[in-house]
Amino acid sequence: MLLRPQVQVRPGDDLDLAERLHTEAHARCFIANSLNFQVECVPTTGL
Repeated sequence: MLLRPQVQVRPGDDLDLAERLHTEAHARCFIANSLNFQVECVPTTGL
């Protein structure tokens, strides 16, 4: 399953940090980790 969440951050926020936090949250996601198929997340981060 491929998820494409759209993440908006405020001007001046760290886009790299937002992407790293999203990656870490997905890696620790109970629901994604309990499914019997792979869940891939490709976020779009923008202002």
